[in-house]
Amino acid sequence: RAETSKHCLHNLRKEEMVLVYGDFKDLDTEHLDVFAYTRTLGEEKVLVLLNFSDTETTYPLPEGMNIQQKLKGNYTPEGYSGVLQPWEAAIFRLS
Repeated sequence: RAETSKHCLHNLRKEEMVLVYGDFKDLDTEHLDVFAYTRTLGEEKVLVLLNFSDTETTYPLPEGMNIQQKLKGNYTPEGYSGVLQPWEAAIFRLS
């Protein structure tokens, strides 16, 4: 199973050049449990949210940020409710 996950992430990086070459912007250096950042390449922009905690964590999106599509994540629901599950990792395409 871990190999399958690794393979999927490798494929996503091959398909989404923004994840490889996009400019990195850290969104929140103060939050202790959540690592949130964007990658931007031309008109493409993605959001990466990582909850490094064993508890559910509320994390509101910055104002004006709109999710277009969930590209990958370790939890099944589409979209983003403002809450990250324990150890959740998710990548979203932004509009």
